[in-house]
Amino acid sequence: MAKPDDPERILIKKYANRRLYDTRNSRYVNLRQIAELVKDGHTVEVVDATTGEDLTKVILTQIILEEEKDRRDLLPVGFLHQLIQYGESAYEQFLESVFSAGMAAYRNAQQQMESVWRTWMGPWAPPPSPTQEIEALKARIAELEARLAEKR
Repeated sequence: MAKPDDPERILIKKYANRRLYDTRNSRYVNLRQIAELVKDGHTVEVVDATTGEDLTKVILTQIILEEEKDRRDLLPVGFLHQLIQYGESAYEQFLESVFSAGMAAYRNAQQQMESVWRTWMGPWAPPPSPTQEIEALKARIAELEARLAEKR
């Protein structure tokens, strides 16, 4: 997870009454607002307010399921059947590697398009934001780590 002093990190506490409290902005939030925080580039960490148990995966999964419920068809039915059939242990590494590779490819394509756009726009192109620069570095690190893992 993120470092405690990470400016992009937001700690959310989940209370027994199922309410979610954003400690950074001192307000209660819902799942859609947490999804927006993540989409805005923040690292969200959700913990049980009483026990301190990390609930981040549960809440992020719940957000994905809520989006699926809104008819976004994120996960094909056949895939869901196989996931249940083979269980978490069989798919954990597969899902992690596929999603990581997919997201890395997406970020790489996005960065290439931004680079082409900046080249085409020349001096009128806006400079990349610090968040974009950090994401570009993270993507490059992930790419290098993947290449290193292939050679092992």
